[in-house]
Amino acid sequence: MPPLIEARLQAARSDASVVHIPERKLVTSAKSHSSDKEGKNTIPASYAVVNYAEKMEPVLGISQVSHAGVSELTHHANLAAAAYCPQIMTSPKYPEALGSVVAAFNSSSPHNATAFVSVSDENMAIYVAFAGSVGPRDFIDHSSYNMTSYTPVDNAHVNSQIYDAYLSIEEKLIMTLADLIPKKDGYQIKTVGHSMGGALATFAALDIYQRFQGANSTDIFIYSYGEPRVGDLAFAKYANATNISKYRVVNWADAVPHMPNLDNNGTFVHFGLEMLIGNAIPQLTWQCDTDQLESEYCSNLLPDYDISYNFRYYDASMGECP
Repeated sequence: MPPLIEARLQAARSDASVVHIPERKLVTSAKSHSSDKEGKNTIPASYAVVNYAEKMEPVLGISQVSHAGVSELTHHANLAAAAYCPQIMTSPKYPEALGSVVAAFNSSSPHNATAFVSVSDENMAIYVAFAGSVGPRDFIDHSSYNMTSYTPVDNAHVNSQIYDAYLSIEEKLIMTLADLIPKKDGYQIKTVGHSMGGALATFAALDIYQRFQGANSTDIFIYSYGEPRVGDLAFAKYANATNISKYRVVNWADAVPHMPNLDNNGTFVHFGLEMLIGNAIPQLTWQCDTDQLESEYCSNLLPDYDISYNFRYYDASMGECP
């Protein structure tokens, strides 16, 4: 594989802060509330008392995403959903929507990492898309508190099981990109994923930045949907300081982005720009551009969470082939 670029491992640590977030109730049963016939989440009774827009929109840095912005987030959500499909290399409907698929990877249990690489000449983009957990038990395993050293960066730590899952396909992925990137000069590199796949997309984007001199931070974008917290404060500050653009999309009260719980020691902290989808109105998405890694606003403002919100992002049904 291409060696790590030492200068890119020493990015100045961001001075972004994280505030204390009170622990919320996590409702992990998929049957705890229902969806309507169009697949939109219904509103649990506990949210009826929250006039959410009044609490959000006066806050500096929080604004509604434009229609074009929502369309972009929806497009990348469908890329993330397609990563769940084992027939991605052979199905005729995917190249038109997702670009031309050039490679697919998977690793067996216990890692269960699945990804594909595609190229869109129309959008001048290289896509790297990751599937999430294969089932509830697999997700519970990956949302554990076990940490390991993030080896490229001193004193940074990440979820051990998710990082091991990325490492299980790293070499094949990086060697594919080593052949592809020089042929696609000027193309953006976009890593996308849902749930655990969002965490894998985060590791991949940082790996690409750390290994390819021609891939600058302004060329790399992360789109994660319902991603759990994956690293500690040192990891989040390093990743934030690379200036790689990360759009961390949260579907209203999705419980997964709040696992594991945030604590005062900086263990498991998000980074990236949170994009919060409005409940039952996916066209209403808030951009939460605060100066903190995680703030008390946006999804952290909600009184409790429910894992069933993790199953659908915009018009993409996650965990099933579209």
